[in-house]
Amino acid sequence: MQAIAAKGGLIAIGYWMDVTCDASPTGVAATIAAAINLAGADHVSLGSDYNGSVETNFDTPKLAALTQSLLSTGVLREDVARLWVKIWSRFYAVHCLISDYSHFPHGKGLSSEAPV
Repeated sequence: MQAIAAKGGLIAIGYWMDVTCDASPTGVAATIAAAINLAGADHVSLGSDYNGSVETNFDTPKLAALTQSLLSTGVLREDVARLWVKIWSRFYAVHCLISDYSHFPHGKGLSSEAPV
């Protein structure tokens, strides 16, 4: 994790047993807290998988329980906010913005009417 963070990477923690050894909101929060302590809050994010490729013990309605568990484990409120919004926004802005549209049909990229 530290090597990933040192290169500006993002460690996304999943919600399933193979990742956390305890897939409850409390167990996932403990894993996220440990990752923050090891790699820093700017390099840890949520990594749920709701597309059905793995079985998770909780879904979107229980994210409030995960938030409370994170706060209960001592993760700072600012760091919880990073997990929910700021980390992914920064990561995508730095690593995923498209500046070369030549691979899109007609070289135009996404339609200006496309939702963002």
